[in-house]
Amino acid sequence: MKNISTLLSLTALSMIISGCDVSSLTDKIPTDDTTKATQTTSTEEVENNETNVSQVEKFIHYALTINDGEPILGTLKYVDGELQDRENIEKLAQFMGQVQNGKYDLSFVVDNEENGTEAVVPESTVSLNTNVKQTGVFDSYYDYDDGYYHAGAERSYSSLNNDVIKDNVTGLEWYATGKEGTRAEAGDVCSAITVNDKEWRVPKIKELATLIKYDSLNPAIDSELENAILSGDTKANVWAYEYRLDSEEYAYYVDFGAGKLANQTNSMNYHIVCVTGSDETDQAKFEDKGSYILDSGHKLMWEDTSANTQAADYNETINHCEELTLGGYDDWRVPNISELITITDFTRSNNLRAEFDNAQRSGGGVWSSTPYAVDPENFVYTALETYGNTRNRDITNDKYVRCVRASE
Repeated sequence: MKNISTLLSLTALSMIISGCDVSSLTDKIPTDDTTKATQTTSTEEVENNETNVSQVEKFIHYALTINDGEPILGTLKYVDGELQDRENIEKLAQFMGQVQNGKYDLSFVVDNEENGTEAVVPESTVSLNTNVKQTGVFDSYYDYDDGYYHAGAERSYSSLNNDVIKDNVTGLEWYATGKEGTRAEAGDVCSAITVNDKEWRVPKIKELATLIKYDSLNPAIDSELENAILSGDTKANVWAYEYRLDSEEYAYYVDFGAGKLANQTNSMNYHIVCVTGSDETDQAKFEDKGSYILDSGHKLMWEDTSANTQAADYNETINHCEELTLGGYDDWRVPNISELITITDFTRSNNLRAEFDNAQRSGGGVWSSTPYAVDPENFVYTALETYGNTRNRDITNDKYVRCVRASE
């Protein structure tokens, strides 16, 4: 986050969070009217009637913006250099602790001028609001990785009648049959289900991929779904709808043990999980903007330049995206693995959506920012590998780069 790295260096900000407990992340900034009000009080002398000692009051004004919401304006009061209203500022410090971990799109401006001028809201921040589900990764192993930004929509599920699970982000409803079979048998099983009087089908690979949670393996899925979706099999392979482009003897599946998209001969016996709901979960709406592609469906903007035809190691890729200025924006980043899957097209030989002019080498793989849970300091996920599969790769390997930013 370009904004955050600059703002955290402010002396006034270090004064604010100094000595405060930032371990608790549960409280939010107070929302009472006095906290939100814009303050313009200047430094002044205040007479202490009891001791007849002159005290100096100083006010620090701030503006706090969270995920493009309305800015919260407030003022911190110091008397003789000692912070007042400690409970208020500790709550603010808790938020700053989250920012340092990259978990919130939050900007902060401190005005410590003695004339008490009004705080100014920054002109731009790094937006992390997209229509793609968060990967579930909270820990950061490199600056500007998935755990640093934690972009996307918060994961959320609801339990419905007859053991059906609803994904509150995608709107899809999921039902585990408890059966295993070939890819063809999966189609027969799902089409015969009438649970909750709905029509069920084999999920598309991108739909199934939205259930992967990348912060752990065996299984790589939310804990509440382990039994409901995988029937307790921590290394379950689950069939997807699509067959491989070059041969229908191979079909796609999700490996929930390793958190990967892959393909295998369609005669294998894999878990059969069925889905109902709109089959337009791939809600991408692409528009070519020249040097970048706008996906208004997922609220993403994608770099599309000659740089995307060049391979680089992981650190070089991060540097490229963090330093990139394109289309008038300077808040580009390396996409997480879930975002990369949205531009994968399993019906094309190079597996990249046709709207992109600058493609990686077919099967060459594109870096994501999502660490691989087995060795997160040395391996991260890649997408757009051979046949559109996802893999985990050593960060010293050369793969391809494609930067992203949230469009709103």
